[in-house]
Amino acid sequence: MAENPRLEHRPPIQYVAVPGAGTGETELREFADASFPALFGWLRQHGVVPAAAPFFRFFRFVPDSDFSVEVGVPITTQINVADDRTVRLTELPPGQYAVYIHEGAYSADDDQWAGRDLRAAYRLVDSWAEEHGLAWATNPDGTLSVSTEQYLVGPGDTDDPKNWRTEISRLVAT
Repeated sequence: MAENPRLEHRPPIQYVAVPGAGTGETELREFADASFPALFGWLRQHGVVPAAAPFFRFFRFVPDSDFSVEVGVPITTQINVADDRTVRLTELPPGQYAVYIHEGAYSADDDQWAGRDLRAAYRLVDSWAEEHGLAWATNPDGTLSVSTEQYLVGPGDTDDPKNWRTEISRLVAT
């Protein structure tokens, strides 16, 4: 059984990312299907070992509308990507994060996961934040500063969605 969201102070986390933008969930899935393998291929080619599980960083995501995201992998290795057009080096800023571990399927593609998918998990996190008087950190353009889904256990580890574990984290405004 999943625990309630919690607050956690985090240091800065350096990561390598592939940015993307588009419209709709189909394009988002296509971006993920192409970008995660490309990112891991780049890491292998450059001898960089991931420091933690991969994640999506959402700047903007509106279901059935537009998105601006990055796929990323935390690293501890010093690298230079200045002349690289495939990836960019960036970081998640330090600060207070709301963190929640979702256990189960990403989407409610069948009745088994209706109301228990990632959308439901985000509603739970947003509701919890509101109950605790928390607001999300935003950029000057109104997009979320940091909102991530880190795939701790996923389809690459097991075919059974009941064993998938996705960490949702969002930077809290100070």
